[in-house]
Amino acid sequence: MTGATTRRGSAAPPPGIEPDVTDERARLHGYIEASRRVQRRLRGLLIAGAAAAVAVWWFDHAWGWAAAVLVAIVIGCGYWVTAAHIADWRGRLAHLDQRRRDGGTPRAPVARGRGFDRGGRRGGVSDP
Repeated sequence: MTGATTRRGSAAPPPGIEPDVTDERARLHGYIEASRRVQRRLRGLLIAGAAAAVAVWWFDHAWGWAAAVLVAIVIGCGYWVTAAHIADWRGRLAHLDQRRRDGGTPRAPVARGRGFDRGGRRGGVSDP
């Protein structure tokens, strides 16, 4: 199987690893890289937005501060959301690694929080 390719033209996975897991890993790595590109673009937009806010501030202080706050909120939220996506995808990659170490048994993360018992089963607390 060394050197064999799958339908998509990628190299065959190593022995003992399911092809769908390697496809999933490649997809998640692609998502992470795309989100990092978005974060780099957001940094560039932050610089441009800050320059525009300073230019507006030069002519009118009130509108300049409003522009600076607007730029900070929009860029900050965009960066925060992409960072959360990256963290989620890294968690999924860690779950796939755990599956591989466990021999391919799919163990879902245990649900925790209000309404779940220690085994992750629903019950115990009734929601209104």
